[in-house]
Amino acid sequence: MNWRARVVREGVDGNSGQGSGANPRRSKHHMAFRKSVRWTVASIMYYSGAVSLCRVFERKPRARILVYHSIGDDPQNPFSVSPEDFEEQVRFLSQAYHVMALEELIACITDGERQVPPDAVVITLDDGFEDNYTNAYPILRRYKVPATIFVIAERLRSGGAEQAEAGDAYPGRYLSWDQALEMCDHGISIGSHTLTHPWLTEMTRGAARREIVESKVVLEQGLGRPVSLFAYPGGRICDFDRDIRTMVAESGYSGACVGLNGTNGDDTDPYLLRRTKIEVDDGMYVFKKAMKGALDVFILLDKARQFRLPAANHRGRHRGIAVA
Repeated sequence: MNWRARVVREGVDGNSGQGSGANPRRSKHHMAFRKSVRWTVASIMYYSGAVSLCRVFERKPRARILVYHSIGDDPQNPFSVSPEDFEEQVRFLSQAYHVMALEELIACITDGERQVPPDAVVITLDDGFEDNYTNAYPILRRYKVPATIFVIAERLRSGGAEQAEAGDAYPGRYLSWDQALEMCDHGISIGSHTLTHPWLTEMTRGAARREIVESKVVLEQGLGRPVSLFAYPGGRICDFDRDIRTMVAESGYSGACVGLNGTNGDDTDPYLLRRTKIEVDDGMYVFKKAMKGALDVFILLDKARQFRLPAANHRGRHRGIAVA
């Protein structure tokens, strides 16, 4: 993939997932630039009053889903957040927000008798790295908050697969079955991130369906419990389409997460749940402003690649499903 294709796929905000082996280690200059952009955007949007103005027009509460990847110390990996920063962020969320399980949020969206609670936030982690167990899990338990980890089914092995085996550019291991089972017993949900983390829209429809369906089967057999949550690899508009979304819905999942920026309310398609990416150098300054919506301006990048899906019926009424 050449650099132009990478810009189209990842976007300026770099909201694509880790774990496919496609992301090289970033230079110090790249990381400094990335940090500067996010810091500047967050500052301008927050202190200009744009964030407060947008919230005035919200008629009902909306939930923010956060997405992390690795919880470790790698300053050249934009998708890594240090355990110290992660704990500070989780502590803040547990004190200032209503941290809820992703399943609960989906129930609020799809059940006409329920509503999304005020200040709701959901924590998710993509790819299923071992440091989610060694570093993130103890912190989540300490503050008694739920989370969902989207795992790549074929990399969930008895001893935990080496990331290098999967062609990943970053060192480390994936979760083992025992680690995943322990977390399931203590408030952590396991969702599917496909069998092998491919770009689903670049496969045949049959191969894509296999990734979606068989990953659910593998996880349910290994964990001994239903798996109802899904996250599209990459998560950009070019990484899923109406057929892929339909496959996920027909495969028995109750909801699915994308990588597009924004929040979620009762008008959100449960199979197009938006998420806010947290990066290595955000710190509490950017993190607190991101929680208020200061980075949601990146939605403009998403809308530049916008497409529409067919009408569907949620909460008993028809509405068009659009990435908007």
